[in-house]
Amino acid sequence: MGSLAWLLWPTTWNGSLEPEPLFVFGVAVVVWGMAEFTTSEETPSKTPTQNDIIRAREIIGYHKEQLKYILRDHDHGNAIEPEYLREVSLLAHDLSDIHFFFNNKKLQIGLDTFEASLTEFRNFFAGNSCYDKFGSVMLQSIIPYDMKASGDISQSKREQIETANELATKAWHDLDNLYKEIRKLLPSAFETTVQTKWHPKNSMAPK
Repeated sequence: MGSLAWLLWPTTWNGSLEPEPLFVFGVAVVVWGMAEFTTSEETPSKTPTQNDIIRAREIIGYHKEQLKYILRDHDHGNAIEPEYLREVSLLAHDLSDIHFFFNNKKLQIGLDTFEASLTEFRNFFAGNSCYDKFGSVMLQSIIPYDMKASGDISQSKREQIETANELATKAWHDLDNLYKEIRKLLPSAFETTVQTKWHPKNSMAPK
């Protein structure tokens, strides 16, 4: 920028500046400033906080297995093991806690978005499903076992299934976007393999 100013500066000073060189210099300053701001926003932090690394690895772990299954792969027209709903509930509770946050502002925005969609899915699915016996096992299902066995699925239950699938897809989309931002902004969170673990308070989780 200094070189540009030197080139545009008049060779003889008469107390005023020509409008055209001044305009060119002003445009150049704006473009330079925008480029610097964009670069700083997109470049991964050289010194991410320990908190951000810990939280990022938690999100990475959930993205690998538990939430991948209940939010992306599972059709909520079918019953599911109750430990998955409990895991979603425990995570939604954790995300709402003031101690679960990212120092990185862009990641925090993604986290807030994911928390909102995950909580909406949790509330809907928990409020419209039941813990019922299917054969020899207890499962969580929008459709009660007797209705499922009869094959006579009410319209209201079909609509609930459709809504549950839509909310699950939205929550997965938000989680996946957050995961991608973590990969871009906190690559150090991926330096060692993330072990998938169930929430320690999930008494229903596989041992």
